[in-house]
Amino acid sequence: MSWRYPIAVALAALACGAVANAQDIAPSITRHTLQLEDGKRDYIATAGLMPIHGTDDAIIGDMFYVAYTLPPASGETRPIAFIWNGGSGANSTPLHYGAFGPKRIADGAMKPNPATLLDIADIVFIDQIETGFGRYAPGVDAKPHLNQRADARTFADFIETWLKDHGGTERPTFLIGESYGVRRAQLVTEDLLKRGISPEALVLISGYSLVGKQLEAATEGAFRLPGYAALALLRGDVKSSDWRSEEEIHEAAIAMAHRLSGKIEKADASARRDFAEGAKRFLGASSLQLVDPVSPLTLQETARLLADLSQRHATLVFTDIWNPIAYDMRNWKSDGREWISQIIVDDLRNSLGFDPPSRVYIGQEYDHETSQLSSALTQQSMKVQRADGTIAELSRKTLSQFPELYGALARLNALTGLPAPAARPDDGLAASIVNFDVHFPAALWLRDSPMPELMKAAPEMNLFIAGGMYDDLLPCAVGAEMARRDLMKSPDRVRSKCYAGGHMMYDEESQAVLLSDDVRAFMRAILQGDPARDAAVTP
Repeated sequence: MSWRYPIAVALAALACGAVANAQDIAPSITRHTLQLEDGKRDYIATAGLMPIHGTDDAIIGDMFYVAYTLPPASGETRPIAFIWNGGSGANSTPLHYGAFGPKRIADGAMKPNPATLLDIADIVFIDQIETGFGRYAPGVDAKPHLNQRADARTFADFIETWLKDHGGTERPTFLIGESYGVRRAQLVTEDLLKRGISPEALVLISGYSLVGKQLEAATEGAFRLPGYAALALLRGDVKSSDWRSEEEIHEAAIAMAHRLSGKIEKADASARRDFAEGAKRFLGASSLQLVDPVSPLTLQETARLLADLSQRHATLVFTDIWNPIAYDMRNWKSDGREWISQIIVDDLRNSLGFDPPSRVYIGQEYDHETSQLSSALTQQSMKVQRADGTIAELSRKTLSQFPELYGALARLNALTGLPAPAARPDDGLAASIVNFDVHFPAALWLRDSPMPELMKAAPEMNLFIAGGMYDDLLPCAVGAEMARRDLMKSPDRVRSKCYAGGHMMYDEESQAVLLSDDVRAFMRAILQGDPARDAAVTP
């Protein structure tokens, strides 16, 4: 598939100071109590670095992790979930402190997280090498490792080592990845299966497009309508009393998209008329916006209509870029800095007690003395597809063609060569959660998914796929249809659900709780041998 918009808007390069070997940095083990409405839980947190070996068994670097564990009941084997974000080049702090960890950052403060998965499984958050506190070993050439499969092998090495040291490779195991982390989860699973380790299930968040093949353009346009329909109701563009909620209009628009896609695939001339009627009903589009209602529906027509909607609503069509993190077409006025927080740094260094010498936490902290601006944009360009279907390569030379994007990057001092922004000049916090130096080009253009083959290779493995209906990278209605088509041979093993949010739908605590409830029910049903029971279903 091809990403319709940039994987990340604001990307800052972060360098580290003198590097100590992981073997010389002891893990920190601390005890905590989590107070929730249904009672308290005493848990152990372990933060540390795991050495990672290359194919010649030499250490290539280390990966930072934070593990949360509960003591098992007598005779019990606790399941374990390994969790990471994507990027590539992002640390795991969003899922850690926004979704599934025992604490959540909200309104500038840490608080107990009612959505934590700790009650049902031990959880381990893993940072890619050169994110978090992890580093490549001194003298190691990183270039051979900056590709998808080499990246996946480091995660598979981590998981295999962890399981062998904590209960064995037969321990019930779940893999949870977000965005590019979805592709990583598939490749990690492929690697683990070769090692004789089979995860019980994958939980894939906001990475639908990495699970299925790209839809034909007009069909994709039809399945983009549900997200905009929810947005139209939210903004008052649609005032029909037929819809009681964004979820209700979203589901109705999905049903229309299924009917419409059938006509599109049969080249039925009435598809264009139905698309126009759907746009009027679900989007509040006017007749003036829907010209020439009798010719065949085309990519240009769907793109033109969606471009108009994007100019009014969406954040990532280079008209009103503010949020490089949530990718939310509702146009939140945020620059993602909630995830760049001294509170997170303090929790890692103080509460969890992991304070390695001469290392900053890449993606949270910024070493002003040793860091330099990355030359990544001069070495590799990002291909971006605008709403009108045109494709441009984003580089220093072409950046001026997108003044709104240029301004957004300038605000965050990301790779533009401009002076550092005046805001927070000396607080030591990074400008981006993504380290562009490990954002390998292969992550930007992804086409074929190994998921169908993996489902054959691991016939007991189940999938839970979650997305945001307002995700401006790929609305979940589009992704759910991609997944349905590619995985329809295993429908009883696949669950899919849309949530009222953007790419990081768990930004909103209410959606984080819903997501967590569904994931826990999914995991519990699998552990009890009945994956169809209590699982989330496709809307």
